Amino acid sequence: MTQKLSTMETAVADAKKIAEEAKAKAEEALKKAEEGGSGSGEVTSTDLENLKKELQAQISKLASLESVDKKIAALKEELTGDFITSESLQALNEKVDKLSAEVMQIIGHRLTSLALIPTEHINGIAAITLTTLQYTPQRYKAMEKHESNPGNHTNRPVLDHEPVGEARYISTEKNEAYFHVSPSMGVRTEDIELPSFDCITSKNTQRSADVTSNSPIVPTSKEIKDGVLTVTFKKSEDFLGKQITTDKVGNTETFYMASLKVPVTEANYTETEKADKEAGKIEGVYVNSEYSRIVDALIASQRIECLGNIQNRLMANLQMRFRKMQTTKIFMFIIMILFVCMAQPIIS
Repeated sequence: MTQKLSTMETAVADAKKIAEEAKAKAEEALKKAEEGGSGSGEVTSTDLENLKKELQAQISKLASLESVDKKIAALKEELTGDFITSESLQALNEKVDKLSAEVMQIIGHRLTSLALIPTEHINGIAAITLTTLQYTPQRYKAMEKHESNPGNHTNRPVLDHEPVGEARYISTEKNEAYFHVSPSMGVRTEDIELPSFDCITSKNTQRSADVTSNSPIVPTSKEIKDGVLTVTFKKSEDFLGKQITTDKVGNTETFYMASLKVPVTEANYTETEKADKEAGKIEGVYVNSEYSRIVDALIASQRIECLGNIQNRLMANLQMRFRKMQTTKIFMFIIMILFVCMAQPIIS
C-alpha cells in the first residue's frame, strides 16, 4: 500500500511539472495569437478558442492535481498510525484504490516522455542489444589416408570437415528493449501505436545528419505494463543475413544508434493537435526516446553442415537400409524354400 502511494505521489509530481510547462506554452501561444504575431499566417477564431480551451484545461488539471496530492499526504499520515486493525487496513486499501483511479483519470492516458532502461553499456554509452548467430557452412569429407595409430588422430579425426562458403548470419526476431514511460500511471498499450526507430550512424561525439527510419532495426510489437514499455524488434530487411558492424580506427569508433519514435493515438491529442491534424499541418504526434547504441551480439558456431551435405548423408543411409532390408528378404525366401524341400520327403 505504501508502494502504491509512493507511485501515485511520483506520478502526480511528474504530471504537475508537465502541466505547468503546457500551461506556460499555452499562455505564450495565446498571447501571440491575440497580438496577431503567431508567425504562421492568419489566426482564426477557432484557433483562439482551441488555445483558450487548452489553457483552461491545464489550469483545471493543476487544481485537480493539487487536490489529490493533499489526499495522498492524508493517506500516508493514516498509515503511520501506531496500531491499525484489519478492518481499518481494508478501509485504507479501498481508499488507496479509489484515489489511484482518480489520479489516473486526472493524469489521462497521454504518453509524454520515454527513458531507455539500458541492459548494457558499451564504452560508457547505453546500448540496446540484438542477438545474431554467425556460422560458416561445412561439409564432411573422408581422410585420404587412415592412420592406424590413434595418436595420429589427436588433431585430425578420421572424418574431417571443410568450409563450403562465406560466413553467414541469422538473427532472432525476439529482441527486446525496455523504456520507462511517463506518466508512470495511466498510459496503456492501446494509447500508443506501433513505434519506429530513428536510426543514425555516430562517430564519437559527431554524428551524421541523415536519419533513417527503421534501418538497421525495426519494431515488431509493443506492450506497456507497470509503467514500462517493452518493444520487440528485429533486423530490417536491408540487414538480413548481415552483421551490424562497428568500425574502429585507432581510438575512433563508428557505430549505429537508434531513438524510439512512438506515435500517440489520436484519442489523446489536444484540441490544437486535432485541429492541426485535420488541417494537414502535422502528420501526427510523436514522443522520442534518447539515442542509444545498437549492439549486434554474435554467437559463433564452428560446425554447421550445409543442407546438400546433410541430404547426401541421409540418402546414403536410406540406401544402405534399403539394401539391408532386401538382403534380409532374400535370406528369408531361401530359408522358406529349403524348409519346403526338407519337408517334401516326409509328406511323401
